[in-house]
Amino acid sequence: MGKWSADRLAATSGAVFVVLFLIAFFTATSPPDSTDGNAEWVSYYLDHHRGALASGILIGIAVMTFAWFAGSLAAALRDAGERRLGLVAFGGGVATATTGLVLGGISAGLAYGIAVDSPSSVKAFVDVYLALGALISFPIALTIGASAIAGFRSGAFPRWWAWLSGAATLVMISGGATLAHSGFYRPDGPWSFIVLIVFLAWTLLTSCWLAFKTLAEPAPEVAAAAG
Repeated sequence: MGKWSADRLAATSGAVFVVLFLIAFFTATSPPDSTDGNAEWVSYYLDHHRGALASGILIGIAVMTFAWFAGSLAAALRDAGERRLGLVAFGGGVATATTGLVLGGISAGLAYGIAVDSPSSVKAFVDVYLALGALISFPIALTIGASAIAGFRSGAFPRWWAWLSGAATLVMISGGATLAHSGFYRPDGPWSFIVLIVFLAWTLLTSCWLAFKTLAEPAPEVAAAAG
C-alpha cells in the first residue's frame, strides 16, 4: 500500500473509533444508575450477560483504532515541527487507550463471572469502573490540550480548531472531577454525558480533518528505479 493511501487510512481511524464506541455503548443497553445498590447491578449483569460481553469486545477493538488515531495525530504534529507536543499527545492517547481497555475488561469480567461467582462484590467493581470512567478524562485532556497548543503555535490546523480544542480541554479536565455521589456531577450524570459527547465530537472532527488534509496533499513522486 502506498504512503498516501496508508496515511489517509490511518487518519480515518478516529472516525472508526467513534463508530465502534457508539455501537459498544448501545450494545450494553441501559445499566442501572451509580446510585443504585448491589442487587440492581447483579441483576443487570445476569440479565445482560451477552450484551455486556459483546460491548467489552467492541471496546477492545475500538481501543486499537484510537491508539492508531493517536499515532496519526502525533505524526501530523511532528510534521508541523511540534515533535515534543506530538509525543505528549501520543502519550495521552496511549494512556487513554490503556484505561479504556481496563474499563472494557472490568465490564466484561463482571458479566463473564463476577456477577455469578462473587455477586456481593459487584458494586465494588462497578465503583472502580465509574471512577476510572471519570479519571480517563485527564489523559484525554492531555492529548487534546497538547494538540491545541501545537495548533496555535504551528498553524498546522485551522485557528478555529485550535480554539475548539482548547475549550474541549477544559471540558475534559472538568470531567475528571465528576465523582459526586449524586446529582449533576456524578460519574454517570448529565455532565459526564456532555463530556463524552465533546470527546467523541473532537475525535471525529480531528480525524476527518486529518483525512481531508492528507487527501489534499499531492501524492509523493515515485523514485526513479536504480539503473
